Amino acid sequence: MKLPARVLKTVAAELGEDCLELIKLLKNGKEMSEFLIAEKLGEDINMVRNKIYRLQRFNLVKSSKKKDKEKGWYVYFWTLIPENVIYLYKRIKQKEINALEERIRDVEENEYFVCRNGCVTLTAEDALMSNYQCPECGSPLITLNAFNEISRLKKKLEKLKQSMDKFP
Repeated sequence: MKLPARVLKTVAAELGEDCLELIKLLKNGKEMSEFLIAEKLGEDINMVRNKIYRLQRFNLVKSSKKKDKEKGWYVYFWTLIPENVIYLYKRIKQKEINALEERIRDVEENEYFVCRNGCVTLTAEDALMSNYQCPECGSPLITLNAFNEISRLKKKLEKLKQSMDKFP
């Protein structure tokens, strides 16, 4: 299964940006030993193991072990599980959708004040406490145009939902 770059980047952002190269390396579906992975990434084996364990926590990789005939040690071979990568991606995006829906409800139900310079957005209570002046730059606060904000958030939400609909 081919994994789009946007999916890999989103998942890597959840695990830590340093995992992106490891995910790209494993995405072809071939088993790779942790030593070969370390060599290809040009990193210390312990750093690679740390990244692999982060992927394993989210069940994004599976392993098999084989005994090294010379040393008698076990060597682990790792493979990416594409279905689980997609599942995590969808979960991340669903969280974003839920957060946007919550923000839309919040803006519909409450009054907000913003700094003209874009420093802060404050609730009515917080704006009152700061004497309707921006706590960062001191400029006067203005009422947030709820209609424009809700419209902007709904467009963003619709775009996000459409991108999810197009995804397998």
